[in-house]
Amino acid sequence: IAHDLKNPFNALIWFSDLLMDNFKNMEPQEIEEQLQMLSNASHQAYNLLEDLLLWSKAQQGKITFVPQKIIINNIFDEIQSNLENVAAKKSISIKFEDSPDTVLYADSNMLKTILRNLISNAIKFSPRGSDVIVRVDKENEFARISVSDKGIGISEKNLSRLWQLSEQFTTKGTENEDGTGLGLVLCKEFVDKHGGKIWAVSEPGKGSDFMFTIPLFDKKNE
Repeated sequence: IAHDLKNPFNALIWFSDLLMDNFKNMEPQEIEEQLQMLSNASHQAYNLLEDLLLWSKAQQGKITFVPQKIIINNIFDEIQSNLENVAAKKSISIKFEDSPDTVLYADSNMLKTILRNLISNAIKFSPRGSDVIVRVDKENEFARISVSDKGIGISEKNLSRLWQLSEQFTTKGTENEDGTGLGLVLCKEFVDKHGGKIWAVSEPGKGSDFMFTIPLFDKKNE
């Protein structure tokens, strides 16, 4: 993970040094391009650090699990607001399909982390102008939430490696976005806390469906 963290910082140092040494002789468009790369590297480093700190706390039992009654639409509105700029850069639409009466019994912060990571990954591996679809279905006492894309897909060999830190591997996004796989390990950690399951169905070149289950709210939970 430390090795992966060096990549965005190397980019930050390289691009900032380049700007410092050459900005007086650079065209405005060149400067804008370099600043965009600096911004991307900064966000990548921040997101990785955030996931790393959360995962570390989870391993040490320092994250409090507080399930409560949650309207899934409200969570999605917040996630969509946070990710709309990232999606807009690739002209990707995030669409949400849900029955209006779906109420979950979940830890709000953990659920947000799961959705943020899965939707961010879907955006990363999707082509420009495509859709990322989040769908919620009820299955007995659980809700099954799926995040689907029409991106590059994952081979059968690599599907089983997604959820283990020891089997961590990285794949570039459709526009060379970097990732470490730590976010998926964190997702599994938090889904397990809820007594749910997480899995993926994918085929190279045809996209991926990442699915997880979260308990539905029941009056006995009040």
